[in-house]
Amino acid sequence: MFASNKAAIRFIFSAISIYLLWYFLYEFFIFPDGRVDTWLTTFSTDTTAKFLNLFGVKTEIYYNVDKCFLFINGQRGLGVAHSCNGLILFVLFTVFIILFPGRIIDKIWFIPAGILAIFFLNIIRIICLGYLNIKYVDLLEFNHKYTFTVIVYGFIFLLWMLWVDYFAIKSLKPIKNID
Repeated sequence: MFASNKAAIRFIFSAISIYLLWYFLYEFFIFPDGRVDTWLTTFSTDTTAKFLNLFGVKTEIYYNVDKCFLFINGQRGLGVAHSCNGLILFVLFTVFIILFPGRIIDKIWFIPAGILAIFFLNIIRIICLGYLNIKYVDLLEFNHKYTFTVIVYGFIFLLWMLWVDYFAIKSLKPIKNID
C-alpha cells in the first residue's frame, strides 16, 4: 500500500510541476509570441470551413490578430478565439498520458491519435456553435459554456480511461502474492 501512495504522490507532484512549467512557458513565451495560437486558431477555423464546404455549405473566414471570424452561408457564424483552439486540451491530455504508466511505443501512437480526435471534436464543436449563433443565438452562451465543455472534457476523460484500462494496466508488473 505504501508503494501505491508513493506512486500517487509522485504522479501528483509531477503533474503539478509540468503544469507550472507549461504555465510559465505559455504565459512568458508562447502566448506573447503568438505564432502557435495564431497558427492553431487559423488551422482550426480553416479546417472547419473546409469540412463545411465538403457538404456544400458556403463559408468565408476573416482573420484578426487574436480571432478568426467564420461566416456560414453569408451570416456571421462564430468568432474563434485563441482560447478556443484546443491547445490547452492537447497539453492536458498529453501530460496525463506521459505521466501515467504505459509502454513508450503505445504512448508514441496514442498521444497523436488522441490529439487528432480532440482536434476533430473541437471542429464539430465550432460547427455546432456556429449554427447555434445563426439559428438559436439565445442558446449559444449556455451551450458554449456548459454543454460543449462537458462533452469535450468528458471525451478527454474517456480517452484517459481507455489508456488506463487497456494500455497502462498491460505495462504494470504483476504483484506477487504473499501467503
